[in-house]
Parts: sequence; C-alpha cells; structure tokens
Amino acid sequence: MKKKYSREDIENVIKKKDAWWTVLVIDHIAIPLTLFVANYIPFLSPNIFTLSSLITSLLAAFYFFKERFLLGAVLYEIAFLFDCIDGKLAKLTKRQSISGLWLDKISDKTRLYFNTIGLSIKCCPLIGITFVFMYLWDEIDAITYENLSLKHKKDKYETINTNSKITNFLLKHRLALLPSAVEMDTLAFFIGPIVSLKWGFILAITLAILRKIVIHSHFKLGNAFKEE
Repeated sequence: MKKKYSREDIENVIKKKDAWWTVLVIDHIAIPLTLFVANYIPFLSPNIFTLSSLITSLLAAFYFFKERFLLGAVLYEIAFLFDCIDGKLAKLTKRQSISGLWLDKISDKTRLYFNTIGLSIKCCPLIGITFVFMYLWDEIDAITYENLSLKHKKDKYETINTNSKITNFLLKHRLALLPSAVEMDTLAFFIGPIVSLKWGFILAITLAILRKIVIHSHFKLGNAFKEE
C-alpha cells in the first residue's frame, strides 16, 4: 500500500524560514494542494508543475504586453503557486533531481525577465531595467556572502540577536527576517499591475535598497537574512 502523506510529513520538509508572501498567503493554498497531489495524483511529477509554472508565467507576460494587467497579475500568481508546489512535492515524495533544480532555475529567470519586459516596455523601461539590476545584484551578493560563510565556517544566522522579540516571533512563524525577492516580485508583478505599474516597480526597488542597507550595515557576513 502506498504511503499516505500527512500534514506532519510536509511540515518536516518545507523551509524553516521562507518569504513573508509565501508563508502568509501562498502556502495556505500550496501546502494542501501538494498533499492532495502526493496522495491522490502521484503520477504528476514536480517537473510537471515547474513546466506549468514556466508556461503560465509566459502567458502572464503576454497579457501584460497586451495591457490586460489584471489577467496577467492573476496568471503570474498562479505561476508562482505552481513554483511553490514543485519544490514541496519534490521534497515530500523524495523526487528531487539535478535536472529538476535546473529547470526550476530556468523557470524562475524566465518569469523575471519576460514579465519585466511585458510590463515595463510600454510605460517605464528604465525602471524595469533598474528592477532587474537590483534583482541580479541581490543574487550576486547572496553567492558572495555564502562563500564567506563557508570560508569562515560561520552560520549565516550567527550574528542575529536571538533575544529580540521580533526576531523570535518571525522565526517561530517561519518568516524570513527581512522581505525577500518574493516580495519584490509580488509588488512588481501582482500588486503593481492592479494598482500602478510604475509604483509597483518603484516600491520593489525601494524594498531591495532598504534590504541591502540593513544587511550591509548590521551583519558581519552580510548574509544573515539569506534564504535557505
């Protein structure tokens, strides 16, 4: 008889710290769906959800380009939901693979570039370029600081003041200690298209700058807030 996965099983494999938008909103949908797929539709592999995320994100970019912003925003969030399911499903069912990891990375970058082009090309190209620049800068920093952690053999959370009530609250509820790229994406590709394209990008860029100021100013290795 095949194993019946439980909520406890998935709690053991999900990230201990994750983006605020993921934990507070998306996971309430992604976790039940992951359990449903693992238990009742086991032939659906994680890579199917990754490909679904890629295709849906391209559709979102297309509708952004066509100025159907609400539909594009909804499709973008569906793409992100699929992206959250694929990782959880792979860990839960022990179907992680190098090819799956590469496919996930390609899907993530495709979602970033095509949706940025689709949204910014007609209204704010320079702001869109700045958004991508901040995104890539954040990734370069993450690699640099991770290497420093390995070099100095220090845990990336070692410099955190664990006596802080705010810190303890965030860690207790699986919340990353600072907003991340997920929140940047949410502002640019979900909230922005619904409210204001330019302000979505501007707020995302501002968030990235504030994040960098905090990280670079207060932590020895600079990567204390990097996601696992």
